[in-house]
Amino acid sequence: MSGEGGVVVMTLGWNHCCAQLPVAVGVWTTTDGATWQQADLPADAHVSAFATDGEVVVAAGNLDRGVEAAFWVADR
Repeated sequence: MSGEGGVVVMTLGWNHCCAQLPVAVGVWTTTDGATWQQADLPADAHVSAFATDGEVVVAAGNLDRGVEAAFWVADR
């Protein structure tokens, strides 16, 4: 879970072994902590860092259980 500028991003996932990166099963966002929306990211996206300047959001993480690094940029 990462958050900044009034936005929180959480990746749900599961892991059958503590030595492996988790398998993502969805990335969710909220601005109020009560209403969550699924992010429009690939099914295997795992977000581990997030930043915003209030207008643009940048998320960083990985795809395919850590095989590929990934960055996503969008208007808030």
